[in-house]
Amino acid sequence: MALWEWLLVIITVAIGTATVFVVRFLVKLDPAVDSLRRTSDRFGQATLSAQMVLAEVQAEVRQLQAITARADGVLADVEGVTRSTRKVAREAVGIVNLVGFTRRTRAITAGARAALGMLRNAAAPPFRPGYPAKE
Repeated sequence: MALWEWLLVIITVAIGTATVFVVRFLVKLDPAVDSLRRTSDRFGQATLSAQMVLAEVQAEVRQLQAITARADGVLADVEGVTRSTRKVAREAVGIVNLVGFTRRTRAITAGARAALGMLRNAAAPPFRPGYPAKE
């Protein structure tokens, strides 16, 4: 056999051996590819689940924002009522002070009238024409 024939035999054996190794590698690689495919499917399902949870969380956040906005409105109303109540309380205190002043004024006026009446009676003669005598 010539040299080129020996090279042809060695190359053929090398190609056959390489083919066997490639086939065995692909056979062993097939379960890994299946495992990778299953993992990818699970990841896809987890992604969908995460998206659904995220959508629910966003909806809840929107609801909380709406509740917060309503609570801010209520707080503003309460602050307005508090301001109005303070104004009414100040006016009531003013009215009470005025009533106290009015009562004092009435008392002073009644005292002055009584004093004037006593002075009139003390200065008046014991007999008044047209009236019975006072004793």
